[in-house]
Amino acid sequence: MIVGTIVSIAAVLVIFPLAEHGTVASMDAAIILGFFATGLLFGPMYTCLTELFPREQRQTGMGIAFQTGAVLGGGTAPVIANRIVAGTGNASNVGYYLAAVLVVELVCLTMLPETAPASKCSFPARPRSRRSSKPFVRGWPSTRIRSGSPAVPGASGCSMRSTTPRSSRRSTPCWPGGRRC
Repeated sequence: MIVGTIVSIAAVLVIFPLAEHGTVASMDAAIILGFFATGLLFGPMYTCLTELFPREQRQTGMGIAFQTGAVLGGGTAPVIANRIVAGTGNASNVGYYLAAVLVVELVCLTMLPETAPASKCSFPARPRSRRSSKPFVRGWPSTRIRSGSPAVPGASGCSMRSTTPRSSRRSTPCWPGGRRC
C-alpha cells in the first residue's frame, strides 16, 4: 500500500492540471492515470485491513474500518473539493488537498505494525539423520528411503513414519527443501 500511496500522490498532482486542459486526450490520460493509481492503492487495501484484526474479528473489523473511512473520507472530500474550487477558481488546488491527505495516509501506513509472520525456519545446509545411515527423502515429512524402493509417499516400500525412536524425534516436521520449523 505504501507504493500505491506514493504513486497516488504523484498522480493527483498530475491529474488535475491535465483535466484543466479540457482536451479529450488530456482527459483520457487523466482518467487512465487515475484508475492506475486507484488500483495500486485499493488492491492491497483489503488484505492490509484484514490482517490488522484477530482471526475471529477480521470480517467485522475490516468492514467497520472500511465503511467508516468511506463515509468520513468519501462524504467530506467532495464538499471540501467544491469549496476549494469555489474559493480559488482553480481545480489544481484540489490535487494539492488530495496529496496532503495521501501524505497523512502515508505517515499512518508507516506507523502500522508489520503483519507478516516472522520466519521461524532455519535453513540447514543438509538434513541430518540421527541413528540412521539412510538418507532423508527431501520434500516429505520424516520419510526415509528403503533400499530398492521409490521415494514417493504411499508407494510400496516407503513409510511415512519415522524410524527414529520417539524420544529423539524433533517435535516439528521436515518441510520441502530440508527446512525445519
